[in-house]
Amino acid sequence: MTRTTLVRSILSVTIALVPVGTATGAEVTYFTDRALWESAVGGAFETITFTEHPPGVLAVDAYLASHGIEFSPGYSIVDSLTFVNDGFGAMPNFTGTPLLLSFTTPQRWLAVDHAGHLEVSLYSGGVLIAPPKHFIQNGVGLFSALVSDTPFDHVVLRDPVAGVLPVDDLHFGGAAVPAPAALALLTLAPLVGGRRRRRRDG
Repeated sequence: MTRTTLVRSILSVTIALVPVGTATGAEVTYFTDRALWESAVGGAFETITFTEHPPGVLAVDAYLASHGIEFSPGYSIVDSLTFVNDGFGAMPNFTGTPLLLSFTTPQRWLAVDHAGHLEVSLYSGGVLIAPPKHFIQNGVGLFSALVSDTPFDHVVLRDPVAGVLPVDDLHFGGAAVPAPAALALLTLAPLVGGRRRRRRDG
């Protein structure tokens, strides 16, 4: 299966709300506290602010060379007060359009500055590795993040309530495992965002 075919398969199946494969049992820790997440990952992450390109249609490969990430079609970079960080962000062109992120190198952590509700689904090789996580928040200037013990190469982001997900900034990393001291901070995460574990079959 080619990379393009895989991306299309995940996107089409996600829109239909049916997982591509069976969850493999990844343990994912969730955060809504920015400082705690940044400490947990040891500050080792890249950021996309969407100020790197002028407003207009977000090209699929706009960040491929610079960040090793491809975006699914259907989003545009816009200038809006919704994006409280710097006034720029990514917005879907049509209601109900999810945002699919495809990484050339598998990652282990992700954070999103956004407005409204956020549901995150993590995939590896076309297989859903953990149950979709719904961050139940409302308003603007929100922060939702995660750390996975299993690398993922595709992420699907959507707002399951309003159907329109404004993404202010994206942060990601984890090609390397965080230091033990940083991992120890993950034990505090249930106080903030909670932890889910998918049991392995059998």
